[in-house]
This record gives sequence, C-alpha cells and structure tokens, in this order.
Amino acid sequence: MKYIVFKRTWHSFIQEVPIIFPSELNHEEVFHSLKGVDGMEDAVLVSAGFLDLLYAPHCFGNSDTLHMTSRGLADANMIKNYINNRGIID
Repeated sequence: MKYIVFKRTWHSFIQEVPIIFPSELNHEEVFHSLKGVDGMEDAVLVSAGFLDLLYAPHCFGNSDTLHMTSRGLADANMIKNYINNRGIID
C-alpha cells in the first residue's frame, strides 16, 4: 500500500490527514486528484511513502513522483490513531 499525508486548515484548525491507497496508484496522481476536490485547494503535502499494515502500521520509503519522504514512526502513529478513532482526527 501507499499513503500521503496532507495538511489543511479547517475552521481555523490545522489538521494533518492521511490518505491510504493501493500500490497500483501513483502518489502524484492521488495528491493532484485531492487538490481538485472543492475545498481542498489549500491542501499542503506533508509526507508520502509506503505502508505495511500486517501487524501494526509501518511507514517507510519515499515518493519518487512527489519527491517526498515518509516520516516513519510519526506517520505510522498518526495512521494508527486515525484507524483506531474511525477517521476522527485528534
């Protein structure tokens, strides 16, 4: 699997949000598709990489198409919290 993390401002709160997607998709295509969604024009890319969810989230690597790297454990912990909180951002 692959993922990106983007930052956006929502009602004066700054949020970092992960998007997880299949390896067949391209990091750049996913991010540019997100930017095309109404209200997401201000999204800023924070990190991108690969994700293994076998036992616990493990984030690693980088995106060649976006020239961004994974933040490793920081991204894994955010994705774990996101999953455990059913998509509610802390």
